[in-house]
Parts: sequence; C-alpha cells; structure tokens
Amino acid sequence: MDFMPLGGRVLVQRDLVEDKVTASGLVVPAAVQDRPQMATVISVAHAGRDEFENAQLSLLNEGDRVVLGKYSGAEIPGTEGLVLTIVPVSDILGIVRG
Repeated sequence: MDFMPLGGRVLVQRDLVEDKVTASGLVVPAAVQDRPQMATVISVAHAGRDEFENAQLSLLNEGDRVVLGKYSGAEIPGTEGLVLTIVPVSDILGIVRG
C-alpha cells in the first residue's frame, strides 16, 4: 500500500502482540491485552502545521523505532492483514536508537 500521511502525522506499524500464558496456565488472548507502545515508522508527512511539528518530523525516518502513547492514533488496514496506525507527531514520545 502506498500511503502518505498529511499535516504532521506519521504512519507506523505497532509491534505485534502474542497470546500470553500465565503461570497458572490461563491463556490471555492478544485481543484483550494493551496495545503495544513500540512501533516502526512506515511513512512520514513532508510538512507539519508549524515550526515545532516540522522540527519533529525532520528527526523521523522510515524504519525508525518509536515509542507512542498507549491509546494514540487511528488504525487503518494495511497489506497482508497488517494493521497500521496514523499518529500525530506530537503523540510520539521518543525515538529508540541503537
């Protein structure tokens, strides 16, 4: 899918959540777990609405690992059944380096 976010937004793919098995053997399905806060940047808008957003967008590149707010963004369907998330650059808490 070829998608370019607009207006200070970033397209990311959140890390996948797997089913967890507790110590007592209960299975906690991925659907009921919290959304992951780690994501990979897929696409970055060319320009934001002001100088602050432009400065933040200039720090982001495709493939960067970022930390997001837990409930931020709007989900859209991606290719191969993946779910992508559009988030405002202001909802990105940081970039993970190294």
